[in-house]
Amino acid sequence: MKNIETKDRFLVFDLLRFIATFIILFHHLPSYCFDFYNLKNFGINIDLSVCNELNTYLGLSLFIFMSGYLINVKKTSFLDWTTVGTFLYKRIIRIFPMYYIALVFFCYILNISEPLRIIIHILGLQSLLFSKHLPSLPTLWFVGTILVYYCIFIFCKAEKIRNIYRLLAIGIFPFIVSFASTSLHFMDYRISLYYWIFIFGIYCAESKILETSWLKKNTFIITAGFVCIFISCFFLEKKYGIDDLGLIKSYTILNILMFSFILSIYGICNAIAKILKSSQVVQAIAYASYGMYLFHRPIWFFLRKIVQQGMEINNQYIVMAIEIFIGIPIIFVFAYLVQSFYERYCIQYLQNTNMS
Repeated sequence: MKNIETKDRFLVFDLLRFIATFIILFHHLPSYCFDFYNLKNFGINIDLSVCNELNTYLGLSLFIFMSGYLINVKKTSFLDWTTVGTFLYKRIIRIFPMYYIALVFFCYILNISEPLRIIIHILGLQSLLFSKHLPSLPTLWFVGTILVYYCIFIFCKAEKIRNIYRLLAIGIFPFIVSFASTSLHFMDYRISLYYWIFIFGIYCAESKILETSWLKKNTFIITAGFVCIFISCFFLEKKYGIDDLGLIKSYTILNILMFSFILSIYGICNAIAKILKSSQVVQAIAYASYGMYLFHRPIWFFLRKIVQQGMEINNQYIVMAIEIFIGIPIIFVFAYLVQSFYERYCIQYLQNTNMS
C-alpha cells in the first residue's frame, strides 16, 4: 500500500489501488448508514449482503498483492543487517506516522483505554499478539499483518540463507500461524489467509509472469472464471457459510477466490492502462489510497455524528447520500493533504536524519 514517486508509478497499479480502495470503502460504508446491499431496503426482494461479506477478501487481497509486488520490483536482496535495517526504516517512516494519527482516532471512537492493547498497536504487533483478550482494532490490523509480511520478504531475499531452508520456511510458516491461531488462539489467522497472496506478489515481480502473452490473451476467460467462482462462493456463503465449512475448505475456497480475482482484475487494468495512458483522477486517488484506507472510518463516524446529532437528520437514505457524496470527497481530500504534507515536510527530514 505504500506510495511511490510519480515518475516510478505504474498506471496498472494505480488502477488496482483505485479499485481496491473503493471496494474497501463500500464494504465498510453500511456500518455508517444501512445495509444497502440488501435491496429489500429499496423495495426489491433481493438480498446481496453476501456480496459485501466477500468484498473484504477482494479488496484486501489486492492491497496485499500490490505490497508484495511493489517491494520486489527492484529485486532487492539483503546482504547483511545494514541492508535489512535500511529497508525496514524506509518502510516504517512511510507507514507508521500516518498510522499513528489513525490510531488516535480509532482509540477515541472505540473508547480504547487499555494501556497494553494501545502499546501493542503502537509497536505494530497486533497481528502477532492477537487473542480474544487483545483483539486488533478494525482496519488497523492490516498494518500489523503487513509488517509480518515485510519480515517474510526479508527472509525470502536474504542471500546467506540456502534455498532449501528458505523454501521449507516459506511453506511451513502459514501452517504454524494457522495452528497457533486455531488451536492456541494466539496470532491473527488472517496472516495465514492472505500469506500466499503476498508471496504471489513477490513472485510476480521476480518472474514477470503477469506479462506473459498467454495471460494477456486470455483475460476474458480468466475473468469469466472469476465470475463463476464468485457466484459459487456467493451461494456457498449464503447457504452454509464459508467459514463453517472447516478450516482447510474455507482457506482453499477463499484463496481460489482471491487468486482468480487478482489475475482477472490485473488483466483488465492492464488492458485499460494501454487505452488510458494516464489519468490524473486515478493517480490522485491511488496516491491518497493509504490515507483513505486509514481515515475513512473516523471521517464517516464524525460525519454521521454531525448529521444525526448536530443536524438531526435520521433518514437513512439521506445519511447514506451524505456519507457517499460528501463523505468520500472529504476522505479523499483529507488523505491527500495529509499524505502530501507528510511527504513534503516529514519523510525527507527523516531520511536525511537517517543518512547523517
